[in-house]
Amino acid sequence: MLLTPQTSPSPTHAPHPNAHPLARARQTDGRTYYYRGLVDAEGKEGIWPVQKRWEPVAPHLDLRPTDTLLDLGCAESLITAHVARAVAHARGVEIQPQRVNAARQLAQRSGVTNVTFDEGSIVDTRLPDDGYDIVLCLGIIQHVPLADVADAIQRTVDAARRQVVIRAPFFRRNRDDLLDDCANALGRAGEGPRGPFEITMHPTEGNIGGTCLVATRPGL
Repeated sequence: MLLTPQTSPSPTHAPHPNAHPLARARQTDGRTYYYRGLVDAEGKEGIWPVQKRWEPVAPHLDLRPTDTLLDLGCAESLITAHVARAVAHARGVEIQPQRVNAARQLAQRSGVTNVTFDEGSIVDTRLPDDGYDIVLCLGIIQHVPLADVADAIQRTVDAARRQVVIRAPFFRRNRDDLLDDCANALGRAGEGPRGPFEITMHPTEGNIGGTCLVATRPGL
């Protein structure tokens, strides 16, 4: 069962200095939170239902009790805090500080203690090679500046020991470029000592759209 969203107030803040222009726009459009069901101090609700973002991913994850997991662009952590219950430790990274605060509060209220949250972006956060068993990158690649996309995907893939899940609008703009960047990153990572990834593509439905690209190293 997914964690129940709860409300929490958010202080006024300036946009993150490294935020992509789209992220800055979302910070100033009057919405504090990303997920529907989370309501800010002014009574404004988030825009996305968490179930629609989680359900296309859940069947493809190979979660184990000894795993470490990284969730890039974790927003308010409804997914991160949920999967943390099935692994040894989860880390969420989010570019917007009010969402990092909300993530910490949600985890605390939910009694999830094996999760940490950091403010940062997929572009500038330090990601050690093979640093996590599973890496999630759900719906953020399309918001990365085009000049940084290939490097961001490579760093995401390199951080995963066993499995990486990237959800992006592969059927929309820049589809071929995104697929090429993913294929190149996975190919380079597969040349390392842990071996190649097996790749599957899973379309998602509804207003979330896009495709989940699931890359798994067999035998690990």
